[in-house]
Amino acid sequence: LGGSLDDQGWDVAVDAAGHAHVVGSTSSLNFPTTNTLGPLSAVNSGFTDVFLAELSADGRTLLNSAYFGGLLYDYGYGIAVDSAGEVYLPGPTGLAAFP
Repeated sequence: LGGSLDDQGWDVAVDAAGHAHVVGSTSSLNFPTTNTLGPLSAVNSGFTDVFLAELSADGRTLLNSAYFGGLLYDYGYGIAVDSAGEVYLPGPTGLAAFP
């Protein structure tokens, strides 16, 4: 999972369906995305942006994927998924205009 530049996965959380949710950072403009996350999909607005990806339980299918950030460096270092399937991403951003 990644594009043509520097991509790093930092954390994984597994939901009740067994789907792996991966968070990390990307500098790639061609990081694989899906159109399932609305306006966050494929918005690379800085040097390093956060990526969020959801993989099927067997790890073979990319279900959801997007990258997003502000004008500077943004990192996704941690992830949590609650019992309702809501995803939480803590991590630093280089700009107050983070989407």
